[in-house]
Amino acid sequence: MLCGKSRTSYFVCLFKELFLRTKLIKYKTMHFIYSLLVAFLLFSCSKQEEVAQIQKKYDFSVKVIRISDGDSFVGLNDAQQQMRLRIHGIDAPESGQPYGKKAKQKLSEFIFGKQIYLKVLDTDRYGRKIVKIQTNHISDVGLEMIKSGLAWHYIKYDNSHQYSQAQDNARNLELGLWHDASPTPPWQWRSQKHKSSAKKVFLR
Repeated sequence: MLCGKSRTSYFVCLFKELFLRTKLIKYKTMHFIYSLLVAFLLFSCSKQEEVAQIQKKYDFSVKVIRISDGDSFVGLNDAQQQMRLRIHGIDAPESGQPYGKKAKQKLSEFIFGKQIYLKVLDTDRYGRKIVKIQTNHISDVGLEMIKSGLAWHYIKYDNSHQYSQAQDNARNLELGLWHDASPTPPWQWRSQKHKSSAKKVFLR
């Protein structure tokens, strides 16, 4: 903006210019804030729709309050009842095995303290619900445990090609328990431990 030569006209002109610039800055600021609000609302609606779609696919949700080991945990349902749960299709190292603690830690990272969604597939002899799990960020927790090399594909109860492929990849990359040359599957470890205990009882 060109201002006159007189002092009065100069200050009037300067004031007008400052006023217009301030107005422009306010407009840009409000436009930016408005854009942020619109983006936030769209994101919130999208997340709500995503959660709603997840809930439709699963039977119910729980908040995880305790991790027992790498494939089992305790959740609190909407009625504030504790439920003992086991993940379908995987078998993680037992606490007495190598990588047992790491498997428990990894599962804790995935689900402890979080609201998760469950699809019940069966009930085991211990009264635990056998479940598939999804969180807001992980579509299949059991699969992620296998991918990390901290759980075996439990082929006795699951024939998923995706799980088998994930285990092969983890083995090839020597992730987690696959870093060892010949890791013992948990079901074999439990069987050996059971036979050893039975033998001790027999010899008494």
